[in-house]
Amino acid sequence: MKIKTLILLSLPFLLNLHAEECSSIIALSKTTSSTVKSKDTFERHVNNFCSEYSRATGSNRSSQYGISYKFLSLSMGSNSANSESLASKYCSASDSTESSNDAYKEYIETISPYAYSAYQSCLDMSKNNLKFKLDMASLLPKRFSLFVQFNSNSQEDATLSFFAPEEVSCSWHQFDTPTIAIPSGSTALLNCSRKNSQQRTYVQVFRTNASTTPISIPWGAYDKNGVPIDMIRELEKKYKKLLSENENLQNSLKGSVTAFNSDECPTGWKEYTLAYGRFIRGLDKSGNIDPDKNRKIGSTQEDSFKKHNHNNGGYNLLFKNNGEETIHTTDNRGSEPNLKTTAGIQSRGGKETRPKNIALLYCIKK
Repeated sequence: MKIKTLILLSLPFLLNLHAEECSSIIALSKTTSSTVKSKDTFERHVNNFCSEYSRATGSNRSSQYGISYKFLSLSMGSNSANSESLASKYCSASDSTESSNDAYKEYIETISPYAYSAYQSCLDMSKNNLKFKLDMASLLPKRFSLFVQFNSNSQEDATLSFFAPEEVSCSWHQFDTPTIAIPSGSTALLNCSRKNSQQRTYVQVFRTNASTTPISIPWGAYDKNGVPIDMIRELEKKYKKLLSENENLQNSLKGSVTAFNSDECPTGWKEYTLAYGRFIRGLDKSGNIDPDKNRKIGSTQEDSFKKHNHNNGGYNLLFKNNGEETIHTTDNRGSEPNLKTTAGIQSRGGKETRPKNIALLYCIKK
């Protein structure tokens, strides 16, 4: 088979390809809408988040983590993922201020299953002077274009070939053979297409005249509306999980009583009439505080004062009879048996005895 020499493509930006552009191939199998970031950019986000999280351990205020928190949340398919979950996934166990060693792998596998090995192979290829970049403008459910650049000090060309399953059709730009030779400083363009976009597949590229590991690029499936099927499945899983968690939460709330700053109970609640005009007292299971032993849930107590005495003390009354003074000593009731006197205490106070309070509506969960 005669090997044809590839014509150099005159696209200026292709000459600036570098290793981190391997991140672009991840887009073929994304399952979340998060933007794929380069490893350096991702690690800056993670280090920023982990540093802030370490300083604010115990506080779950997501707003303080800023853009790094938002980026990592989106990578998990959420706008507001729990900060502890993010820290567990991306921060180092030995030093919570830094990212874990496999944080980027966790990130890639979260947004693009099966793509991390392709990313690693791409990096290995770059060590052998081959650099890959997926043309994002060409990324469609049924086709994509991949640029491969070769830069080497050696005079030897890079011989490239590809393999694709029967359902995928690929070709080198302007060439009709599966194998081409690229001189140093040149860029090859691989165009791939498929008729059935609803089936996950892959495309493999390798260099035949050097000992390198082939790069297998996963190509995710899309539904008829052009939405990644893996993304839909991930969303369905998360939706079912949320439904289950919500059901568990609703079940756990049944019978709970809560005070609302409203004249009416919200949907799913009804007025807890037993609490009308009453303070709520915690059930005393110890039996050492509430004098009414073995009370039942929902039982009520009426007004009561603890039994006590009022001791006014004794005092003397001075009487005068025909100029003679007579002293009578009263007991603590303010009178003595043979002395006709009436002593009283003036009534004071409101309609009830109560502490300072606020009126809220108690409702019980149905």
